[in-house]
Amino acid sequence: MISGLWKMGVVLHDRRSGKEIARIRTTREAGEFLLDKWSGERCASYRKAVVTCVSAMRGESLHESAATAFISAIIQANYGFNFFEAYWDVFDLEISRAADAVFEEEYSFWSAQQPAVPAQPASAQH
Repeated sequence: MISGLWKMGVVLHDRRSGKEIARIRTTREAGEFLLDKWSGERCASYRKAVVTCVSAMRGESLHESAATAFISAIIQANYGFNFFEAYWDVFDLEISRAADAVFEEEYSFWSAQQPAVPAQPASAQH
């Protein structure tokens, strides 16, 4: 299951060449693009998109909010873009939501059962 799958994906392309740069379908893909492949100015809308993606991946905000912030950032940075349907159909949307709910329920139980992992001493880190 893909966590944070958006209903509408975004195809980014270079405005000068028209070449496709990326296809973004999830909050995680948006976050990775923002951190690894962003070529625009890192202005307020960029920073808001990063923070919103992180917040959504932590379950603190909606994935739709991450999509909106990401689209605002690419517009501000003057990327070319088009939308496409990220879900094949309504069933994909519903099964993804159900799987997210089951995973969150199972993960919260599992994490409550695990002992805390002690931090490594500073001398052992590279």
